[in-house]
Amino acid sequence: MVPERIFLKMALAALPLLFLAGCPVGITPGATSSTMNVLLAANNGGLTQKADVYTKARVVQLEELVSLTVTIDAISLQSEMGAVVVVDTPFDLDLMDILNVPNLINAAAVPEGTYTEAVLTLSGAMAVFANAPDMPIAVNLLDNGIFRVPTNFVSVPGAENLLVFDLGAISLVELDAGGYQLVPDLQVNLFTTIQAQVRGEILSVDLENNTITLGRGDAAILVDIAGAAIFLPDDFDTPNGTVDNLVAGLEVVAIGTLNFDASLSAGTIAILDSPEEEDDSVQQISRHLRFTLKSTGVDPDAEGDVTYKANQNNRQLNIKMDDLTLVFAVKITVDGEFIADADVHKKGKAKIHLVSARGDVVPVMTAASVIEVFDFQTDELLLVSGPGTSFGNDDEGDDNSAGEGEGEGEGEGDDNGAGEGEGEGEGEGEGEG
Repeated sequence: MVPERIFLKMALAALPLLFLAGCPVGITPGATSSTMNVLLAANNGGLTQKADVYTKARVVQLEELVSLTVTIDAISLQSEMGAVVVVDTPFDLDLMDILNVPNLINAAAVPEGTYTEAVLTLSGAMAVFANAPDMPIAVNLLDNGIFRVPTNFVSVPGAENLLVFDLGAISLVELDAGGYQLVPDLQVNLFTTIQAQVRGEILSVDLENNTITLGRGDAAILVDIAGAAIFLPDDFDTPNGTVDNLVAGLEVVAIGTLNFDASLSAGTIAILDSPEEEDDSVQQISRHLRFTLKSTGVDPDAEGDVTYKANQNNRQLNIKMDDLTLVFAVKITVDGEFIADADVHKKGKAKIHLVSARGDVVPVMTAASVIEVFDFQTDELLLVSGPGTSFGNDDEGDDNSAGEGEGEGEGEGDDNGAGEGEGEGEGEGEGEG
């Protein structure tokens, strides 16, 4: 399958999530070099397969993991003139934080030339499992952690680009001899723009020029707010904010087009907090919706169900599909915007489970939202949802409570929930049984 591209729909905007990593941005292109804003990305497709396609070894499931960390030692590009290092300061990264979430990590001046290879060097991989959160386990890396991929792009003097190192559908494979091995599928892509979301603190506001500056760590990014829909913390599906609500010190999410110069043209801005609402005793606004997926007739027996939960701090989207007998993979849209793709496993089952607090990009949905499921290869419409219905907070647990287990029942041969993971812990246990 092609690398998954995840998009968020916040009201009328649909975009992938981008976290600033505290590295410098906005390097000025030189007379003999271009600026490459370097991003890391991955998707969770490999962590939802039961076995490795080639070796049939068991693949650790997403809900089994608390974290999967690696040290990024270096990233370099190779041209006929030699190697150019674009990341040379090692840092630790939890791969769970970049699943479906491109992560801006650095900006570098890249000399003029044609680049034919990219090299990503990793070390120190460690996995923490939900059933033993205090016992990190070392993970083997292929090729001593040195991953090479052919490229073919040109650095043009004075140009600015977004260079995305995509680890693809990463898998954590359990070895027959014991232990685990991380299996990425590295690809490198060059973009001039990418649909993105930036989360950070407002450092400054310039209403005369319709811009705000967002910061995260040492990084800063200029956001064009002209015409953006502004959601207040209490807003759910209708924006009621104005530019006057954007003040320094607030944490916000700005959603729009990330440009080659690392500026963002925002279509939506969501204010995540406000100074007067820092008291934990403030009651959270929450929404729970359920949808039924019905076959269009292309795959007559196919069916599915969708649950959506949201409050001010978190959104969850669970989509389960059954009896998909004619396809190997599906892609899913919400209100016409692509959300995720998923492999179809035995018994015709497929599912996705997205949690915004975990770093996944989850759309803002209403009862009028429409979920559609398509054949990944042919784009034929297989399933479509009817109107959503609300259900109470007590029906399946409260999103604000500690340990919000989902228990989805995808166990081997037991559709009633004999699977792995029970979603326990502080704040956001999302295990899918």
